[in-house]
Amino acid sequence: GRRGGAQPAFLLPPGERPQIEFRVSDDFGLSEVAVEEVTPEASREDKGTGLERFPADGAKEFRRVWASATSPTRRSGDIAYRIVARDNRPDQPNESLSANVIFRIPTQAEFDKLQNELEKAALGGLQKMIDLQKRNLSDTVTLRDFLKDSTAAQWTEATERQKQIRAYMRDLLANPLKPLGGLTAGAQKLYAGEMVLAIDALQSLPDADADIEMLSLPHEILGAHERTIAGALAVQIDSGRFRERRPGLFAAAGAEIAEQVVVRHGPVVVDAGAEIGPFVCLDGPIWIGSRARVNPHAWIRAGTAIGAECRVGGEVEATAMEPFSNKPHDGFLGHSHIGSWVNLAAGTITSNLKATYGPIRLHTPAADGSRMTIHTGRQFLGALVGDFVKTSINTTLPCGARIGIAATVGGLVPEDVAAFTNMVVPGG
Repeated sequence: GRRGGAQPAFLLPPGERPQIEFRVSDDFGLSEVAVEEVTPEASREDKGTGLERFPADGAKEFRRVWASATSPTRRSGDIAYRIVARDNRPDQPNESLSANVIFRIPTQAEFDKLQNELEKAALGGLQKMIDLQKRNLSDTVTLRDFLKDSTAAQWTEATERQKQIRAYMRDLLANPLKPLGGLTAGAQKLYAGEMVLAIDALQSLPDADADIEMLSLPHEILGAHERTIAGALAVQIDSGRFRERRPGLFAAAGAEIAEQVVVRHGPVVVDAGAEIGPFVCLDGPIWIGSRARVNPHAWIRAGTAIGAECRVGGEVEATAMEPFSNKPHDGFLGHSHIGSWVNLAAGTITSNLKATYGPIRLHTPAADGSRMTIHTGRQFLGALVGDFVKTSINTTLPCGARIGIAATVGGLVPEDVAAFTNMVVPGG
């Protein structure tokens, strides 16, 4: 930690509330972070007045934008604060102090003199931020479209520009004239949330010079998923956002996991806001996305990735579920890929293994009445389900079923269902 001490003062107009953005990290994990008010010249040994405490729950990194609940009562002069972080050592936690963050309250005459400069700075900063964001958006779209030909240096440049964009936003939010007006609250959330995520996403991109695997047939997505899930989870764990709550179970802040959950082997990585009910059995590697819910008594087996906001119950194995899809009831879902906004009704079951235990073949009817056969070479292959698909209760999906976008199916489903087909309503 750094010792307390004087730092350059930030201008705080009369009537405004102090605000501090801070980030704290510790290799042992943090137990809590606090904000104290101190005198501007306070040293480490001087006591401060505690204003607010934040539990860190053992996280190795903690970020927050703190704002004072009230405006300073004095009309002019300096006020100061500092951040106090305590680590997760069980006996004698270490305490680290930030440098003193000093705010200077100018007189009204001094503030009037600065107002014109602040207006010019705000207008210039806003225009620069808009221009830079347009450029970065255009460049990142181009890099994405030609990913194989892009370089790590190009992605690093895009990351640095995104950091500069966030710095312009920080200056606009700190400007006492409030140039964003009614957009200020939304901009503060953007600054503390999505702008951070955008930078993290750009920084965590893999080396763009690496070979990229191209898929030519739909079922190949399952093989790609199986080969990459372990590495993808390792990247998430190394990001520092996840704390190992028990052996093999890594969870972000805000994830709710019942005590009765069993992790037979990991890694199981649970994102922020996800909820896992009691008596769930988890066999990693598993990813459970943000705000997803796993219902009580579910069995989530190895190789499963559950997207954000999904609802899952029953038995799921080696399956990727895109965000906002539901399989909340009993039934087996295995070696499948489920699109977004899909609803699998109670009793929906996928077959992922032939009675002969042999490799699965896919058959597609041709216009002349013949059919094309694809030899997948896979012993286990469930269903490939497009976005917005719905199943009725007790639906059976055969090995290698392909269900097109927005189809509604029920009963014993054929192997290949065209998009927008309705098997439930007669004539659909």
